[in-house]
Amino acid sequence: MNRRKKLRGFTLIELIIVMAIFGIIMLGVMKIADPLAKVMNKSSTKEKSAAYVDNISDYLDKSMRYAKYMQIYEGEFSDYALSEKEAVEEFVNDYYDGCIDSNNDLMKGQLHIMKVINQGSYGGGVSPTQITVRDGAGNIYDANDGEIWETIWEFTCGDSYIDDGGIKQWNESPDVKITDSKMVINREHLRDYGYYYRYGYSTFEAVDHAGTDAFFALDPSDVTVGSNRFAMSIVAYPTDNKEIQDDGSIWFKSPCYMNTMSMYLINSEKLVGSGATDIREAQNDHGIATPVDGEVPVEKLTINNTPFVKYPLTPSVGLSTDNLYFIYVLPSELYID
Repeated sequence: MNRRKKLRGFTLIELIIVMAIFGIIMLGVMKIADPLAKVMNKSSTKEKSAAYVDNISDYLDKSMRYAKYMQIYEGEFSDYALSEKEAVEEFVNDYYDGCIDSNNDLMKGQLHIMKVINQGSYGGGVSPTQITVRDGAGNIYDANDGEIWETIWEFTCGDSYIDDGGIKQWNESPDVKITDSKMVINREHLRDYGYYYRYGYSTFEAVDHAGTDAFFALDPSDVTVGSNRFAMSIVAYPTDNKEIQDDGSIWFKSPCYMNTMSMYLINSEKLVGSGATDIREAQNDHGIATPVDGEVPVEKLTINNTPFVKYPLTPSVGLSTDNLYFIYVLPSELYID
């Protein structure tokens, strides 16, 4: 007589035990995989942002390394205090007043303004003031954090003299006009990341605070920048990872990374003697204006005996920005023939 083999499956208790064991194993795997994923994500973020910062640094290096003269403005130009056009006219007057070409005509040339946007607006509150930029075709755009715009101005230098009363008089005033303006950072670099720029050397250290998130702050370094050297710290951070604190300080939420670009201004180096003044040793050239209608006032600082000059805008609570404007000229773009 044939006996039918009886098939036996898993009992409910056995299934529960197997599922419990599987759950414990998966929990252990997740505990290992989650930190690993975070490390991989941070590594990917660092590599990508570092590559973007390298591209930005390379462009600035190639653009400004051969500058003969450079002036830096920190803050925001305004029609009330000092307009961009007035800053260009002052630059031409400072370095090329009375210069002539081989035909004994007033010298012509072009200069550049590298506009580094750390803050696309200022003033805070419900209705902050939006900073705008204009391209070469005259189109106006809102400036966004992290952008860099390059504007090219053509100029014909002026010719002045000092009269018997010690007052400066003009035979001919300088003539300046914009010929081109463009955003020089690949917009792909700004899709997922923001950038913050600070002139000079900086430290980038963790902030001691009560929260659980890691934050870092950018502070000036004790290392000074020589009068013939250019240095700028660049922080790359994922979009929305920058926070402005009540005291005006800026914190960057991890993951974020700082790189410093540094270069000699080759043509400026030839002009600076042993007695050149470091750009941090500045003297006040004129008084501080009072803000009117929300405009940002200007305090001009002048350096003696050096072609490399910094003009900070006066800090004013709720009005100032951290934007940087580098005005410079390249010897190859002076028309002397």
